[in-house]
Amino acid sequence: AWFATQIEVARMHMMRVVAKASAGEVPNIESSMFKLWTTTLGQRFADEFMTMFGAAGALRKGSEGAPANGRFEHIYRYSVVDTVGAGTSEVQKNILARRGLGLPVEN
Repeated sequence: AWFATQIEVARMHMMRVVAKASAGEVPNIESSMFKLWTTTLGQRFADEFMTMFGAAGALRKGSEGAPANGRFEHIYRYSVVDTVGAGTSEVQKNILARRGLGLPVEN
């Protein structure tokens, strides 16, 4: 139930981005929220996969005994990469703090 709820929250963030863009507006804050939420959620999923499958979860595609033919290893590896692509999570947090909450820029 927890994961299903988190996926629904991600879907709602996506819908906010789409609604803003469809209205001709720039979904600045909404895009940052969506990116931060989904990359964090992706890491949680990846961590859960590794917990469930243990060392076997780290086996790559083509390795004997790799669950789901190594997909979990791929998901785990790329969950870290996703936090950097399109702006690091820290950059997204700064965007939300400044543009969303109106907090001042640190010197």
